[in-house]
Amino acid sequence: MGELKQVAETQAEISLVDRVKDLSNQVTLAGFGVVAKVEEVIAKVEEEGQKQYDKFLAAGQAARGEQAATDKKVVLVAVGVVETLKVEAEKLKGDVKSEAEKLKADAEKLKADAQKMFDDLVVAGEKRKAA
Repeated sequence: MGELKQVAETQAEISLVDRVKDLSNQVTLAGFGVVAKVEEVIAKVEEEGQKQYDKFLAAGQAARGEQAATDKKVVLVAVGVVETLKVEAEKLKGDVKSEAEKLKADAEKLKADAQKMFDDLVVAGEKRKAA
């Protein structure tokens, strides 16, 4: 019986070793998967960064005109950022003005509605007093 017990224990040890090897392999593959995903994200960030850089460079070149030919790229990009911010600020200014006008119109309507309600209450009070 002792031999059977030893054989069973040996089989259990082999089975455990195989499981540990399998889990180790899965962890390693998961690690490779993480690296692959990080590389994908980095590539997307670099691509988007390049698009923004090109956009700012083009805006800087357009703003500087003929002088752009002698300017360094870093200067053109900086000018492009400033020009882009100016355009975005003007858009926001228009949006804010539009929203302010809507709010003013809503406030005027609310004021008129409140005045009408007040007048209706006065009329109702007058009728009750007369009765």
